[in-house]
Amino acid sequence: MFDKTLNLADVHVTAAVYKNVAMLNSRTMEHPGVFGAFFLHGNSDFRVFTQFFQHIALEFADSPNPVLGCDEERP
Repeated sequence: MFDKTLNLADVHVTAAVYKNVAMLNSRTMEHPGVFGAFFLHGNSDFRVFTQFFQHIALEFADSPNPVLGCDEERP
């Protein structure tokens, strides 16, 4: 999942979070969510995110059933 959470003056930060299936929380018996890559960008518009997600999609092209999501924040 991706979430544009921070606006640091002229820089926006979008964080990737994923479930680490190699780990298991012994209390909840669920895989924990951990931070992945951070995307630093100057604009937060449709074009920037389209280019970003096209790049991500190419990286996962050989992965079986990748699931990507983001919140519904408007640019």
